[in-house]
Amino acid sequence: MFCPYIFIMNVESILIVSFSHIGDVVLSTAVIPPLQQQFPDAKINILVGPKASDILWGDIRFNKIIIYDNKGQHRKINGIFKLFKELKNAKYDIVINLRDSLWARFIGKENWNMPLLRRFSSKYQSSHAVDRYLDVLQSHGVDFQRRTKDSASGL
Repeated sequence: MFCPYIFIMNVESILIVSFSHIGDVVLSTAVIPPLQQQFPDAKINILVGPKASDILWGDIRFNKIIIYDNKGQHRKINGIFKLFKELKNAKYDIVINLRDSLWARFIGKENWNMPLLRRFSSKYQSSHAVDRYLDVLQSHGVDFQRRTKDSASGL
């Protein structure tokens, strides 16, 4: 679904809902350059698990790294509710829900999720995670050039 109104929308804050595992978080950072190009003035925050947070510390592309600790402070319902309330109060313009978390769908003004119906196709399931993450952006009108094997190798 192409949403042309994002080009006139004043986007000041973006939350990326990412993963707990280090490899998944590394792959999810592929959405950052297109977001920075499309929304150069937006502050980008990322929500990750505690194990993965260490690899992002010092990354100047993020305004804030938020830790979701489902085995610690967010293990019980009151901890989850406190985090949800904190995120909701931040009033994000766009929440990019790469994790496909149900509660993340209720946080921002705009919520960009993994495409529900496409998830069941064999082509989608066999595609690379980075391609699936970039599809979330592309389905909302964020334009970027995908790297091919040839362009990645400099040929």
